[in-house]
Amino acid sequence: MRILRFLLGGMALLFLLKSGNAQAVKIAHVSFYVDTAGNADLPGIARMFHKGGFSKLNNNILPAKKDNAVYWLAYTIQNQGPVTASIKTELADPYIDDIRLTVLSGGTVMAHTESGCLQKFANRPFNYRYFIFPVSVAPQTTITCFFSIRNTYHNSVIPVNFYQDKDFNDHIQHEYLIWGMYSGWFLLISFMTLVLFFFLRERIYLFSFGYTLASLLWVWSNNGMGYQYIWSDHPEVMLRIRFIASILTIALLLQVTQSFLEQQKENSRFYRVSVFIKYLFPLPVLLLLIPVNLSHFQQFTQLFLLVGDSIMFTTVIIIILSLAERVWSGNKPAIYYLFSVLLLLAGIFLLILARQNVIPANQFTLNCNYIGFFLQVWFIVIGLAIRYNQLRKEKEAFKMSMLQQESEAQLNIAVARENERRRIASDMHDDLGSGLSGLRIVSELASRKQSREEMKDDLGRVIDHAKELNEKVKDIIWTLNTDNDTLLNFIYYIHHYGAVLFEDAAILFEMNIPEDLPEVIIDGNKRKHLVMIIKEAFTNILKHAKATIVTTAIT
Repeated sequence: MRILRFLLGGMALLFLLKSGNAQAVKIAHVSFYVDTAGNADLPGIARMFHKGGFSKLNNNILPAKKDNAVYWLAYTIQNQGPVTASIKTELADPYIDDIRLTVLSGGTVMAHTESGCLQKFANRPFNYRYFIFPVSVAPQTTITCFFSIRNTYHNSVIPVNFYQDKDFNDHIQHEYLIWGMYSGWFLLISFMTLVLFFFLRERIYLFSFGYTLASLLWVWSNNGMGYQYIWSDHPEVMLRIRFIASILTIALLLQVTQSFLEQQKENSRFYRVSVFIKYLFPLPVLLLLIPVNLSHFQQFTQLFLLVGDSIMFTTVIIIILSLAERVWSGNKPAIYYLFSVLLLLAGIFLLILARQNVIPANQFTLNCNYIGFFLQVWFIVIGLAIRYNQLRKEKEAFKMSMLQQESEAQLNIAVARENERRRIASDMHDDLGSGLSGLRIVSELASRKQSREEMKDDLGRVIDHAKELNEKVKDIIWTLNTDNDTLLNFIYYIHHYGAVLFEDAAILFEMNIPEDLPEVIIDGNKRKHLVMIIKEAFTNILKHAKATIVTTAIT
């Protein structure tokens, strides 16, 4: 029991010592100074700091523009507790050229550490995506920390955070949780678009899959995520991947936009411009493939930024104009797509304003570009869903229209068949009925005659009626045969009829047929009427013209 009380008492004492030590550590006089010439030495900087020549660091945000100046950050750490305190200073920007920390205690240099984005991760004082500098402070001791910072990559504001061990571990776990959820969202969206591509076989979903992964790679590279595990020995790869990711992201965004709007040469005035821009994307990528010494990498990066940023700015303008054109024409999915791009631009614009100190720099404004990417992907998914639903409705409407047209066509065919049956019945009634009635009457008259001569005349008329009736049957059969619908078969029929008709009358019949006859279809009803007209004309020639030669020309 005494041992248990001793252990509990020791643990309580240790807890009180840690708590008291946490309260006893004070960080004060956090301030900065800009050495525009970049040649100030540490002793002079230290004297200026102690004389109050530094400016107060507001909200723990250090403004660091892209220039050749040296930014000095200084503060004091006072440990009034009974145990050694460990303080970690975080410079929350993954792209800082050169960082040097010097710790002074009573005018004596206690520690000196160097780091930067071009140094290997293994050489950093703390292996992390940001720059972490641990400092130990002995009990009842006050130290002064001086950071000299050079920044040439981009205009930035660098958040400066101070943590003790437990707070830092909680901060790391919280950050990993947030970025894990953020990355999981992008991976989920990319997986969904890939599944839709395999099911629907539309290239826009494949491009959306690539754009989502490229966006996540761009976010990771801009935030320094994962490089300490992948390219820890080659920091220049980190910078190259960052720029390649930005070009790949904007190129796939342009491709997704073209597929989303179904741009074609004939229906979009921005199509040719966007195609021309796509050919420019490999240019900065090819520049990055050139091996460059790390000492000249900063200058080379500036050239890339000039080329890459120009292409990206032009591409975004083309995307917005293309989307605005479709929104103006009433394309509902394009509204969500345009809104998604504007959200991304708004996030980047707020970040730029924060880095230029136009608006306050805080956790929101310094991460609003990542928020913009998150919201943009969300609204792109909404736009794709609406687009898919719209296309599905259009396909269903087209299918219903085709079914309706097919039904109407079948109805028209049925009506045409019924009309054709009625026409055939009418023709048979008119032609065959009258012929058979005449044949019956002549036959009855012939049966009443007594003399052979009278019967001979009536039989001759019966034969004439039978021939006429036979010709009408042939005409009806010829009319019904669809093989005779061509102009060539029609001409052959007329030629045969004229040749037989005028041959018995000793009249020469000629027909001039051109060699290049057009392929004209003449249906049965039209052929019937044309045949009747031509037969009537031939009969009149035979009876009244007293012709010796009949010439027919097809023109």
